[in-house]
Amino acid sequence: MGLAHRMCEHCREIEETGLHVLRDCDLAKKTWLTVVPQNLRADFFGGDLVHWFKFNVHGEIAKIADMDWTVFWANACYSLWIWRNKEKHKDNFMRPLQPVQFREVEMDVDSTAVVKVIKDGVTNH
Repeated sequence: MGLAHRMCEHCREIEETGLHVLRDCDLAKKTWLTVVPQNLRADFFGGDLVHWFKFNVHGEIAKIADMDWTVFWANACYSLWIWRNKEKHKDNFMRPLQPVQFREVEMDVDSTAVVKVIKDGVTNH
């Protein structure tokens, strides 16, 4: 949603709204298609912003892996928004090629590797 124009820089011919950035842009859609069950995609990708929020907060998707869907969905939206802004304002920024795996790796590092480093540090001192 730049000041000079309102078109998505990736899609080129589509207005860049918040919903477009978070759901409808091909860059966002690639992420969602890896996690939204096929039988729920019509509801997920259909409707306006209010429908989309209600579907994801109160909808039929309960969990992804061991994570509550609403937590995953909110974090994915946050990441998509941040990546979009970094693409616009930071030179040489590239989105992760596989964003869902990127988040899982980040969580593994946060939980297992950090605990190991802490334990090793405690036992070595």
